Amino acid sequence: MFIYQIGLKNIEWLVLLNLYERAGIMGRFVKNNDYEKVKTAFERSYKVITAWDGDILVGAGRMLSDGI
Repeated sequence: MFIYQIGLKNIEWLVLLNLYERAGIMGRFVKNNDYEKVKTAFERSYKVITAWDGDILVGAGRMLSDGI
């Protein structure tokens, strides 16, 4: 059973980067091991949703907004 959470709670940034690497997303940031930029992108997002299979992070997404 998957559990979904809103926000940045419980995210381990290296685990998120590894998840993105396996999914082939954000290639240059993953290739350069630049998790600080990935972290900053998530922290500045309007909303962040994570999906968990027990204690394992299996998905993450973020929403951007112009504030209007």
